[in-house]
Amino acid sequence: MSLTLHFEYPNQTPDLRPYEHFVKAALAPARAEDATATQVIFSGNFDRSVNDRLASPGRGFRSTHRGGAGLTVAKTMKSPRGVNCSDIIVNRALLAQDLTRVRVGGMSGSAPRFLAHEFLHAGIRRRGEPSTPGDSERTFWSTRAWRTLDEHRVERALCRTWPQDVDYLGDYADFGTDFVRGLRETPDVAQHVLGFFPALCEKLAYAIAAAGVTDPVAAIHRLPRHSVLRRDGLVPVALAKSLLAAPDALTLAPAEELVAHADRIRCALQSWLRDLGYTVEMFEGGMVGVYSV
Repeated sequence: MSLTLHFEYPNQTPDLRPYEHFVKAALAPARAEDATATQVIFSGNFDRSVNDRLASPGRGFRSTHRGGAGLTVAKTMKSPRGVNCSDIIVNRALLAQDLTRVRVGGMSGSAPRFLAHEFLHAGIRRRGEPSTPGDSERTFWSTRAWRTLDEHRVERALCRTWPQDVDYLGDYADFGTDFVRGLRETPDVAQHVLGFFPALCEKLAYAIAAAGVTDPVAAIHRLPRHSVLRRDGLVPVALAKSLLAAPDALTLAPAEELVAHADRIRCALQSWLRDLGYTVEMFEGGMVGVYSV
């Protein structure tokens, strides 16, 4: 195997054979046979392993606080070993004993597929393509746009060779219905929008990829009918169009092209939230405000 495996919290190394088999099962679908720039860390204390590697550890990553997005199975992070190198941290607590499945909330999925998803993130970094906004351009909206673009590129590439066994379409529909209900019922709309809209964007990115079509209207029509986000005025067709216009994670893309896609997705996200009745404004000093429109 061309990559290295590490174990943290505890640091004892178990029998490597099942872990090597698990990793190999994820490499080929992600076309990550050359993964020398990547190392996989299996952690028994996922939050601690992630915080150990954060540039600003004071921010305090917690895998359970993701605005309804569910527990984090794995996370690809910039590695100190090199500018285009990645560390993939795997949450061992969510792995079945035989390493074939993970359970997140009420959903169960293929463990190697989750890892293949992370290998695709690492592949984007290995090629030197941007996947986040620059430090001077980091705002609520730019961060949402790049995150949505990056997750969609990866999941759409993976769906070409490994159909998902998690119901991403249904998950988005249910979460979207809850999000809209919360807008009407919560006493703190600002906290609701800032806390849950990022997860809604991520779930839409997965759902549009899972729809398996290139036409945005057709993709939206594959969403479950019970979702309020399929109704007139709430259907994010422009956002689906912007996502589907971007190259998937197996397609090399110039930085300027990805920047243009991220900017269009940012505009589409802002328009979508306005259709839902709200807007997020940025102020000097990093302050954020949520307003009805």
